[in-house]
Amino acid sequence: MDSPLGMYLTFYGIMGCIFIIGLIYCAKQGDLGPRTRHGRRNLFLLVGGLAFYMLLHGLFQFVLS
Repeated sequence: MDSPLGMYLTFYGIMGCIFIIGLIYCAKQGDLGPRTRHGRRNLFLLVGGLAFYMLLHGLFQFVLS
């Protein structure tokens, strides 16, 4: 995987799996989920934060390089 796109996809693929495992643990504890306002907010912040950093990383990796 010497191409920048391959490294980007590998990084976010592997780290995405770890992120999903963490989300599952948080949901089992009751900190995440669609049922409560608190859980929806936490879920939105975590997924939104990951999406923001993926877009920012992609912007610097592919557009502004």
